[in-house]
Amino acid sequence: MKAIITGATGFLGSHLVELLQRESWDVIAIGRNDVIGNQLISKSVEYRHADITDEAQLASVFEFADVVFHCAALSTDWGQYQAFHQINVQGTRNVLNCAINVGVKRLVYVSSTSVYFDYQDRFNISEEHNLNQNFANIYTETKFLGERVIIEESNGVLDYVIIRPRGIIGEGDTSIMPRILRLARKGWFPLINGGNAILDVTYVKNVAHALL
Repeated sequence: MKAIITGATGFLGSHLVELLQRESWDVIAIGRNDVIGNQLISKSVEYRHADITDEAQLASVFEFADVVFHCAALSTDWGQYQAFHQINVQGTRNVLNCAINVGVKRLVYVSSTSVYFDYQDRFNISEEHNLNQNFANIYTETKFLGERVIIEESNGVLDYVIIRPRGIIGEGDTSIMPRILRLARKGWFPLINGGNAILDVTYVKNVAHALL
């Protein structure tokens, strides 16, 4: 099997590269961090530098593969709408177009459970639950719009799967655990709901297995 992975130099993408390499897949790892990218190179992994917001550049590194795993995203709480839209929406459109143009048959798109968030506790959510479109932040809105691009513009040419992992943690996490550790080092830690809050987190290698 052969895969193209966008965001391969990022947190989740690099773990997926590692997993597919162990499973003897051929992998084209697309990313922008050349230091990490060059560390991924092996007999079965080829690193190619490309920006998903530049469709011509992206097209130059695409070729036929059994599946594209689209892991690249701008994932942060704050920022300018244009930057989020350019990466999470237009970038997704570019990935989809390139995949169709080279004859890829399946695209796996990494979205987010934040599309369900409606400002209250929710438990046991399934795929049938309605999505909340009063989005909490720009990231969530643009991940939802990225989903719509995949659903509405695939035109029946390729299969797609949308996966919505929650609270990814593990080796290489630069978001969740570092924030918790910074708080803990201050010697003070907030106990949400008196310490009885329930929160879903997912180990990054489990997410990689789910993608596979």
